[in-house]
Amino acid sequence: MKKIKISLLICLLIFVGLNLTSQNAFAMDSESCKQCHQDVKKSWETSGHAKMGISCLSCHKSNMKLRQDKKEVCSTCHTTGEIKAGGSIGMPQKEVLEGSKVTFFTERDVPSSHSVSGVTCVDCHMPDNKSHSFKFIMPTSLETDNTNKDSQEEKTDNKEKQVASCTTCHRVLPPKLLKRQIVSKQSTITNMQNKVKKLLETNKEFKDQEIYKKAKANYEFTKKDGSKGIHNSIYIRDILKRTAIQLNNLKTNN
Repeated sequence: MKKIKISLLICLLIFVGLNLTSQNAFAMDSESCKQCHQDVKKSWETSGHAKMGISCLSCHKSNMKLRQDKKEVCSTCHTTGEIKAGGSIGMPQKEVLEGSKVTFFTERDVPSSHSVSGVTCVDCHMPDNKSHSFKFIMPTSLETDNTNKDSQEEKTDNKEKQVASCTTCHRVLPPKLLKRQIVSKQSTITNMQNKVKKLLETNKEFKDQEIYKKAKANYEFTKKDGSKGIHNSIYIRDILKRTAIQLNNLKTNN
């Protein structure tokens, strides 16, 4: 019996040692990448990934190749799966782009035009294939435009002179018109989100009811996406519209 315990202890120590070695190797290899790829390091340090501890080897192998196809590497983390009333919401970018019927009160899938066209995350968030800030750069960020605060913030975000996110593909429309369309869509979605948020606040007396929990989950789903509808504006509008109707009906039906 004593020999068995000793054997188990040895196995445990070996397992822990290997695990620590693996973690240290991961950290060291990621640091090794940064020693040569200084430009990548600088842009990565400004990203949300850096703040969350997502490093080189989270997405890349030691030979610099992606761990998965570029269509899948982002959605490994940026996915929430089926949502539950009263449950927590992950990062639903995959579901939003695909327009998946994972939310409540929706009747069908509504895939985004980008998803249908085969556009991937990196096409918009890494249009130059080298910046690792993953920031969405507005079309007018590369132009001289001192007329408003937003454009000043955009130029601050674009210190690396990253290629504008839309103009790689959308070359016919002028950049300022593209920006106007984006801002208009985001404004519409933000207003709808604010409306649903207000309805959630005014209907708190029904917070224990299933419909309220589902409505709140839908609202959080649209907020966690983070794009203010740009990932799939038709889909997000539909979710928020149906959610507002359900919340408006709460008092009528009680």
